[in-house]
Amino acid sequence: MARFSNKVAIVTGSSSGIGRSTAVLLAKEGARVTVTGRNPEKVRETVDEILKNGGKPEDVNIVIGDLTESECQADLVKSTLERFGKIDILVNNAGAAFADPSGKVGTESNLGLFDDMLKLNLRSVIELVQKCRPHLIASKGDIVNVSSIAAGPSPFVYYTYYGVAKAGLDQLTRCMSIEFIPFGVRVNSVSPGLISTGFLNAVGFPNEAVRKTEEYYASQRDCIPAGRTGKPEEIATLIAFLADKNTSAYIIGQSIVIDGGTSLALGMPSHDLSKFILTMARFDGKVALVTGSSNGIGRATAVLLAQEGAKVTITGRNSERLEETRQEILKSGIPADHVLAVVADLATEEGQDKLINSTIQKFGHLDILVNNAGTAFVDSQGRVGIDQDVSDYDKVMKINMRSVVTLTQKAKEHLIKAKGEIVNVSSIAAGPQAQPDMMYYAMSKAALDQFTRSTAVNLIQHGVRVNAVSPGGVTTGIGEAMGLPAGAFEKMARFWESHKECLPSGKIAEPVDIAYVIAFLADRKLSSYIIGQSIVADGGSTLVMGVQAHDMMKPES
Repeated sequence: MARFSNKVAIVTGSSSGIGRSTAVLLAKEGARVTVTGRNPEKVRETVDEILKNGGKPEDVNIVIGDLTESECQADLVKSTLERFGKIDILVNNAGAAFADPSGKVGTESNLGLFDDMLKLNLRSVIELVQKCRPHLIASKGDIVNVSSIAAGPSPFVYYTYYGVAKAGLDQLTRCMSIEFIPFGVRVNSVSPGLISTGFLNAVGFPNEAVRKTEEYYASQRDCIPAGRTGKPEEIATLIAFLADKNTSAYIIGQSIVIDGGTSLALGMPSHDLSKFILTMARFDGKVALVTGSSNGIGRATAVLLAQEGAKVTITGRNSERLEETRQEILKSGIPADHVLAVVADLATEEGQDKLINSTIQKFGHLDILVNNAGTAFVDSQGRVGIDQDVSDYDKVMKINMRSVVTLTQKAKEHLIKAKGEIVNVSSIAAGPQAQPDMMYYAMSKAALDQFTRSTAVNLIQHGVRVNAVSPGGVTTGIGEAMGLPAGAFEKMARFWESHKECLPSGKIAEPVDIAYVIAFLADRKLSSYIIGQSIVADGGSTLVMGVQAHDMMKPES
């Protein structure tokens, strides 16, 4: 049985390119398909392509019209239901960018183009979803939106309005995914890069200009690392994967990038780095200092950086746990002289001086500073929020914030010499949602986020990048450090995992999940154009923040 047998799909913008390839593939794999577009001849070509690939005429519904018009949308839904009786899959592919006839680009482009692009790329999607909603709920169906890497985070200067529309579509995907999943309907999207679809022709490029543009970008590895433009069929394969609950049921609210590596290479030097990557680990020759590395995220980060070639200084107050981290690194085959363990209290100036001086003395330089050390405290009398003793505030701010400031000051001259990287470990507790039960901790992390932004602007002038990662729930041992009863954090974790409004992914992160993000931000080859940002890694918690509806401090009955 074909995987889409008995399924009914609507594919908008199916008269060419990605839409045509998607309609052909879905039909080939058993779906009954409604194809639509404004050009009758091109839509007919799509139907012919479906029939050539084994589709049956009775399994294809044709609607000619302008999708930005409500009447066309209504006809699309009505005719599909009359012909096939239901709707299982909605692929919102129709979209376009428009060139200003005067040659203006960016925000100088005619504002009418802004209205037109948002109407087609965003508003029409909302309207069509509204009309399809009850039918998709009835079938527990799937929605796949076709976005673009133009949505960001990298700017798309020449067609700003198109990028704005696609960014809006990405957020619509996330919001709808949370709204629809309780009804069994999944919403996801794909974000293609440069695909040979006729898109540039629609923008207004002559055929020869399209050919030269695609050939040029394909030849520039810093533009398309894969060395070629994408094919509509490749995007269609990804769309079909997301429309198939049997193979992608656990993917919810995501936008999957399919761009030949373009979005990773933006801002990178325009030469092929493969000859170096094949012979060197990515952090060879680098020296990293990871605070709070005696357990949890810090330990996982130190191990990962060492495995990837860095010489690493690890630090903490507990010598036994610090030795456990060192042994974990050595188990990976890392030479002992690539690891420096420094037992120190990071909350003291003396401890920080010892850390910096011993690192420089041992390794000669410092390339990466990971400010991971941090903690929270439970009030000895069980008080929370504003009632918690102010001495707890002093301790939290001293470790989570003040020590970061002073250690960064002490490391600054060495990082400037190396044109290095700083990665601060923040938390989703920083907001914008309130954290009344852990108010002092949340305040310290909000302050750390602003410190990240401000120092990023200051230090990038000297070639030093500053970024942060904001984890959600992670199995780090922080519960024990906070003074919670044994097993209390584990009970919270199981509760979060069982409540989708707290944790959509249904899984608490492991420390290595956050370590991968830290390593990404510390790797200038991959993240050179990310400056002053805090990357959220929380399994979807901040998309819903349902944890706020539960009193986690309430003892179990």
